[in-house]
Amino acid sequence: MNAKKLKTHPNADALNLQLLSMQPIAVSGINTSPIVIDNQVIGRWYEDDYARYCWLGNILPQDKGASRENQSHSVFQVMNTALSQCDMQFTDIVRTWYFLDHLLDWYDGFNRVRTKFMTENGVFKKFVPASTGIGSANPFGAALIVSAIAIKPKTDLFSIKTVPSPLQCPALDYKSSFSRAVETTCPTHRFLYISGTASISTKGMSMYRDDVARQIKLTMQVVESLLKSRCMD
Repeated sequence: MNAKKLKTHPNADALNLQLLSMQPIAVSGINTSPIVIDNQVIGRWYEDDYARYCWLGNILPQDKGASRENQSHSVFQVMNTALSQCDMQFTDIVRTWYFLDHLLDWYDGFNRVRTKFMTENGVFKKFVPASTGIGSANPFGAALIVSAIAIKPKTDLFSIKTVPSPLQCPALDYKSSFSRAVETTCPTHRFLYISGTASISTKGMSMYRDDVARQIKLTMQVVESLLKSRCMD
């Protein structure tokens, strides 16, 4: 739908919100299988010679009238159930996107629920996924919507590891449960999943308050430094 049509659509506000929480992904040359929860396709999985891959999107809590924290716990449970359909677990997740309504009002509460769930499911014993927290409402009235990528290697030729940021401290240092980046490597390619990145210092402090231009500049420098640390650009 083009911008002109979107603007004049009778449900333009709802459509705008939904577009913020949707990430179209296309693959070709390989068969994919659906992941179905409550008669809704919320993802697909496929595999090659080196790994199994699962892409999940628009994951909603089971009870959108529950508290924000309970809705958060619910989406994690839905993710676990979805992953089990392709013989995967929460520990196989490499990248997440959390679209949180009124994010600044309850990010700490969300992070407590996330950290607890990740601890109970052994994530910190393996690797912590890259992630992004996005302040965005949604047309479903839910406290949050989640998208995720999970990868399960089939051979030692496929490796997954977290990548530190040269210009920022680990997010875990200030009790936010994500890695700055995650890199996957196999004989045919490398892929670097970079987390949501903000103008944050090596001590975890927000930099250049009220100066958007300097915040953007630092953010891009952080992204570039991550790429260059892996011989990318």
